[in-house]
Amino acid sequence: MAPNEPHDLVILGGGLAGLCLARQLSLARPETKILVAEGGKRPAPQAAFKIGESSVEVAGHYLHNVLGLADYLNEHQLPKLGLRYFMSQGDNSDITRRLEMGPIRNKVQVPFNGLLLPSYQLDRGTLENHLIELLETDHPNVTFQQQCRVADIAFGPGEATHQVTLRTKEENGERVEETLQTRWVIDAAGRGSFLKKKLGNEIPNDHHCNGVWFRLRTRIQVDNWSEDQSFQDRVNERARWRSTVHLMGHGYWLWIIPLSGGETSIGVVADERVHPYRSLASWTKIRAWLKAHEPQLSEKVEAAADQKLDFAATADFTLNCTSVTGGDDRWGMTGDAGLFTDPLYSPGTDFICIVNTMQTDLITRELDGESIGTRAERSNYYLKLLYDQFMQVYRDGYLVMGNPRVNTVKVVFDNGFYWGWVALMGMNGRATDPDVLDPFHEVYMRSIRVMVGFQRFIREWNEAEPRQELPFDHIDQFDIRMLWNIYTVLIRPVDGESLRKRLTKNLERLEAYCEHVFRQLFQGDPEVEAAVGLDVTKLTLDRTKWAEWGTLEGPDRHQLVGQIAAGMAPLWSGSSREASAA
Repeated sequence: MAPNEPHDLVILGGGLAGLCLARQLSLARPETKILVAEGGKRPAPQAAFKIGESSVEVAGHYLHNVLGLADYLNEHQLPKLGLRYFMSQGDNSDITRRLEMGPIRNKVQVPFNGLLLPSYQLDRGTLENHLIELLETDHPNVTFQQQCRVADIAFGPGEATHQVTLRTKEENGERVEETLQTRWVIDAAGRGSFLKKKLGNEIPNDHHCNGVWFRLRTRIQVDNWSEDQSFQDRVNERARWRSTVHLMGHGYWLWIIPLSGGETSIGVVADERVHPYRSLASWTKIRAWLKAHEPQLSEKVEAAADQKLDFAATADFTLNCTSVTGGDDRWGMTGDAGLFTDPLYSPGTDFICIVNTMQTDLITRELDGESIGTRAERSNYYLKLLYDQFMQVYRDGYLVMGNPRVNTVKVVFDNGFYWGWVALMGMNGRATDPDVLDPFHEVYMRSIRVMVGFQRFIREWNEAEPRQELPFDHIDQFDIRMLWNIYTVLIRPVDGESLRKRLTKNLERLEAYCEHVFRQLFQGDPEVEAAVGLDVTKLTLDRTKWAEWGTLEGPDRHQLVGQIAAGMAPLWSGSSREASAA
């Protein structure tokens, strides 16, 4: 590029979101002139001081296939064994008494060390270094400016270019400013949210949870917390540690994530109403908290306290805004500069993938001469629908986490929603595509009503039913036939009408699951048994509201409910060792 030639795109931020966008857009449109403005120094450290190490299926597909990183990921990152949950039990001092929920072992052979659909535990530092190397080697139209921060953005009117002023701190301490011309600007610089604040489009969320996290220079393996033979026999090769391990309790959950260099990432995420931020937000306080609530993990942390690499805390971590794209005004956001839901179920990198795919589509179209205003508006609309659906999963959901019976039922629904809805759209690159989703709008809104109704019912059930120890020790999620069927079809790409049909079928399965759960709770009740079908958006334990709400006046889905029920025995009575080994 000539020194004063305008860029097509300036990306503010050289972290995962910005680097992935630069790679994706360069693969889609190699002639695009991109400058990535990085705030930090290179190289990023191994086990870098960043959260977001756990990826799930959408992110796995995106990194693996869209960005072409399969060989690198399999060689240099850790293929993971899904998400694994240990429900709360007593004082949480014995892992073998806690109901274990997750993949026990593969049901099919796969050509890599993981599950059927690849996902990874990501060392963010080494991954970002690799992306920079790829961009510098494979994409000559991508350039970098290091150790700089955005000082101002002046948006050009009409077709005029934007002016982005970057401030760089020189080695002698002097601050130097440089103004660049660019057609597009994308904020990928994280929670500083420069663009969001400049535009004034930040909006609050009614979900007040906090997170603290730290890393230890040692491997913490939950497999080694007990030598109980039954506990050891049900997972081959002591492989639980390759999962993202979740320890669940009333008002909180925590993660244990292994990294490829032998380090372990540990984080506690808690509802402010139950575990206030002030009780967690220091290295001393979190160690005391772990001793009180998670004594087995506490023992391991104390034994490795001198191996601490870092510690950080974030209060009220959700992020929201009215829009992540300006359409024809040629600005956008990705990563934490725009939206963040909650770390439970590891959706952070998924949202990066979904938003980057949306931005790549819009930027490519606009640079090729298309007016994108309407498309950008519709794409952002579907992104916000998806975001709001996710927030229904989390809002007040932490109050359920200490109830093993109710929480396992919720996790099955949440997993079905993720694989059957989010992953199906995301892995096929259509999560915000108005061409696919506009003809599907009525069904999409139905899915939101089902989500809202069932999550409300789950919270009501949790308040009504006291915590109890379940008479079984594990559920292999893939023994639940509905989940296995929804999960396995993700290996086959679909588009257009075929995608809409598959989404509709998965929504019908989730509706049947909701009805099955309600009927299970009211077995033998003559009113419920006489009902032809249930309105699953209006489920309630309060029978005085059934007539008013129309709870027992839904469509006849008797056959599908029967099929779902036939594959739900593990949910209610646990997985058998024979089933898990099949």
